[in-house]
Parts: sequence; structure tokens; C-alpha cells
Amino acid sequence: MTRPRTSHHSYLPLGISLIIGGGMSLIAALVVSYGELQSKQHEFEEQANHFSQHFQGHLDQYVQVTEALGTFYKASDNVTRQDFQIFSQPWLQKYPEILGIAWAKRITADERIAYEQEIKAEGLTGFQIQDRNSEIIGKKSEYFPITYGEPSNIYQSYLGVDLGSIGSLQQSLDKAKDSGEIVTSQNLELLTRKSGFILFHPVYKPRTDPSTIEERRQEFMGVVATVYQLKNVLDKALKDVPHHQLSFAIFDTLAKEDNHLLLTFDAQTRTLATPKKNQYSYSLPFICQKFIDCQRALSVADYQWSLIVIPNFNLLPILAMPAAVFLLGLSLTGLWVMYLWNTLSEKAYIEKLVGQRTAELRQAKDELEIRVQERTAELQIANEGKNELIGQIGHEFRTPLTIILGFIDLFERDRNLNSKQQKNLIIIRRAGEYLLTLFNNLLEISQLETQTNFINLTRVC
Repeated sequence: MTRPRTSHHSYLPLGISLIIGGGMSLIAALVVSYGELQSKQHEFEEQANHFSQHFQGHLDQYVQVTEALGTFYKASDNVTRQDFQIFSQPWLQKYPEILGIAWAKRITADERIAYEQEIKAEGLTGFQIQDRNSEIIGKKSEYFPITYGEPSNIYQSYLGVDLGSIGSLQQSLDKAKDSGEIVTSQNLELLTRKSGFILFHPVYKPRTDPSTIEERRQEFMGVVATVYQLKNVLDKALKDVPHHQLSFAIFDTLAKEDNHLLLTFDAQTRTLATPKKNQYSYSLPFICQKFIDCQRALSVADYQWSLIVIPNFNLLPILAMPAAVFLLGLSLTGLWVMYLWNTLSEKAYIEKLVGQRTAELRQAKDELEIRVQERTAELQIANEGKNELIGQIGHEFRTPLTIILGFIDLFERDRNLNSKQQKNLIIIRRAGEYLLTLFNNLLEISQLETQTNFINLTRVC
């Protein structure tokens, strides 16, 4: 027998079970994935924070070097070339990643000729204020020529170069002059044709403490500068953490170009790379865009860089366990749904079978009732015939039996009968009464009448 299809309402538990099971499986998978991601994220953040703090410490040291140079100028009435060399050499030896230390004196247009003659008198006969291409600079309101530079073997050829004529350095010089604080330049091409940045510390006239912009501009003497190549700085930082296994990229967040890319580090090859010319973009991994904050802020005096640390893990291994949990949950849900399906199918099959059997029993009952009615009618007819027959028999028996018993009563009154005759009469009476009792019982059994008719023997006088 083919199993029936259940109604749509019968399938409602299947749908509910599937929805609940699928939802619970998804929730369990999300909980597991969240735990896995949190664990990886915590591990990553520890490494990223450790490196960013370590690198920030290096940058702070360079700011302190620049601060020390500014303090040296502030404490001295007149710093000679020899004084500058003596003070700079220990810093260069301690921090070999510093490309150079320079003193750029502020020279007004009126002071230019006298300044150049003064420097020439020190033995630098070819000295003149020039640009980075060794071309004489025309008339300006002020100049910032490199007066002292260390190491001397590098900066000897750069003496007299006006820092204000290089890229955006004039803005940094003006900011240092007006703020009285250390100022960091944008990343730019240095005099050595390498990419780097410069820290400027403003120097004011001795024994002055200007507090307003006007006073600072009036007392301003120039800047002491420390020059760095970012690649060298990072090389030094990475040497101090040789087990660093995270790739990263550094952006100049304040550059005119959006997210100006400064440098990248590949942890697998352990190589630092500077971007190609006009390469300002960098594609962040998907995990950094959606799940983990990979950005760390770096401050260099007043400037801001953005350190993007790239996680060394991908999402596939992290999603493997949640996927397994989800599939396991779906499998259990599927087994439960199959069990319910079989149960509901069995129930529907039994219900239909019971219905069929009930219908068959009802049909059999109806047929039996019809047969009973037929048999009842037949029995009624037979009973009527029987009653009629018994009535006829009773009529035929009652009349002669009454007569016989009547005569027996008469004979019993006769006193001339001998004992044998009297004994025979008693036997006849008993036989008659017995027959009368049998007939009455027959009438009672057959229920010929509602009330039992008994043939009562009465004495006939």
C-alpha cells in the first residue's frame, strides 16, 4: 500500500524544526567564529601594539636628539663650527640612522652679502646662498642657508643651500618660527636624493623667551635640523625586533595627496620598499577593512603618520571551525527533520489505514444490519407461523384435555369406584396436569402473549 502525503499543516513541525535548527547552527557558528577571531585579534593586537610602541619609541628618541640640539643653541651665546661639530658627533655615532645634523641661519635680504662674506672669510671661498641645484637664488625677503652641517664629508657640498627653496620646507620653517616647537616636514626628496624627513627646532636669540608670534618672529635666528631617511629608521627599529612577523605600510596622513604611501615592509621576504613615483594608494586586506583595526597612529613631533599593520593570518583557517560547527548543526537538524518526516509519514499511513479499516467495518456493520433485519423479518415470519401453529396446537389440545380432566373430576366423585379405579384416575389426572404444565411452559417460552396464559383447571360442578 502506498503511503499517503500529509497535509501542509502536518509539515509545519518540519519547517519549524528546520528554521530553529538552522538558526541555532548559524548562531553556534557565529559564536565559534567570534571566539576564533577574538583570539587571533588579541594576538595580532599584542604584536601590532608592541611594534608600534617600539617604533614610536625610536621616533621619540629622534625628537629628543633635536630637542637636545635646540637646548644646546639656547644655552650658548655663539656656536662656532667647531662647537657644532663636537656636539653633533656623539649623536651621529649613537644614532647612525641620522643622515645629518645642520644649522640653518636665518638671513634677511639686507644681511645676505655680509653673511656670504663672513662665511668666505672662514675659508669657504666658494660659499654662496644657492638652491639644491647649485644655482644662485634671486632676491628674497629671507633665506635659510645651511651654515653648519655634519657629517662634514657629506654636507660640505651642501653648505649655502637655502632650505626654504626646497619643496614645502618653507612652510615647516615658518611653522617652527611661529610656534616655538619642533616641527616635522613632510616626506620629501632630500639633498642626498634620498626620500626622508627633517625635524626643525627653532632657535631664538640668547637670553630671550618669546611668548607671542610677533616676539618669536622678531627674535628668530634660524633652525637646527636633524635629517632622516625613513627606510634607515625602520631598518634600525626592525633590527631591535628581529622576530617581528607582521607586514606593514606607513602613510603620511597630512600630505596633500590622500594617504600618501611612504614605505612598505614584507614580513616574508623581510624587505623594506619605498613606493614608486606617484604611487599613493595601498590596498588594505579584506580582514582589515571588515574585522580588525589594523591602523596605528605614529607621531613625529607635530606630525602624524599612519602605521597599517597587516595580520599574518587569513580568514579561511579561522572560518574552518565555524563552518564545521555549522555543517554539524545542519546535519543534526537534517537527521531530526528526517526522523520527523518518517514519523509524520507513519502517522499519516496509520491514520489512512485506520480510516480504511473503519470504513470497511462500517460497511460490514451496515451489511450485517441489513442481514440482521432480513433475518429478523424471516424470524418474525417464522415466529408468527410458530405462534399460529402453537395456537392451533393449543386449541386442539386444550379442548380435549379440558374435557378429559372434567370427566376425571366427575369420576372421582363416584364413591362406588374401587381402589384400582381410583388409582388409575389419579394417574390420568397427573398425566393430564403434566401435559397441561408442558403446554403452559411452551406458551411461556414462545411468548405468544404479553401476559402468560395459563390453562387453569377449574372444577366443573
